[in-house]
Amino acid sequence: MVGVGFGLIGLGALGAWLLYRRRLYETAWFHRFALLALALPFLANITGWVVTEIGRQPWTVYGVLLTRDSVSPAVWAPPPCSSP
Repeated sequence: MVGVGFGLIGLGALGAWLLYRRRLYETAWFHRFALLALALPFLANITGWVVTEIGRQPWTVYGVLLTRDSVSPAVWAPPPCSSP
């Protein structure tokens, strides 16, 4: 996710440099690369979410312990508030 972010920053810097050199509109390879890079933020978002969710419950992912058995007995939820 971070690598994709730095890559897109680099792509933007390259585009700014090409614009400064007045070659942005003539470089077809940059346009193709920028078009392919449109999918990268979505890919980074999905992979970041998957890594976060896998890291949240590693014991459940690897099948060592079930989620219902991994809840701490000391953690409890307060009863819901009743409205008068």
